[in-house]
Amino acid sequence: MFLTGRIIITGIIIGTIIGAWAADWNDSHVFNENWPPHARFHSVVLLFTLLALGLVCLWLLWKKSSEKLSHCFVAAALPFFYWGNFFTALLIPGTSVEDKAGTLPTVFGFPLNIVVAFSLVAGSLAGFFLCLYGFKKESDLRKQFDN
Repeated sequence: MFLTGRIIITGIIIGTIIGAWAADWNDSHVFNENWPPHARFHSVVLLFTLLALGLVCLWLLWKKSSEKLSHCFVAAALPFFYWGNFFTALLIPGTSVEDKAGTLPTVFGFPLNIVVAFSLVAGSLAGFFLCLYGFKKESDLRKQFDN
């Protein structure tokens, strides 16, 4: 179970990095001439921060360590907070998940990026809880052999 959790988290981190770059490193965000230069600056900062943190989290997730569970938690936290903050942003007046209403495909009436955000938050939690469950089972098994 611990391995399954790490594989899920790994896929979500890699997908988050690739997805964010694919969605933003183009005319809709970073190279959007309608955006003020400072807004584009922040978009670039976010992309490179996400890349750097993602690589650190992947390293933590797969390195040999006596702190495997803590590293799993940190790695799962990156996509959890990145995607979870899509919902936080919607609490700010004047924000939107799309430039023009109705331009994104919908799933059950929700814009696709919100469905993706919800799915990856849930996946991050699932990955961490699989790590937690697997770690506990490994721990219980070690205790049996230590006696």
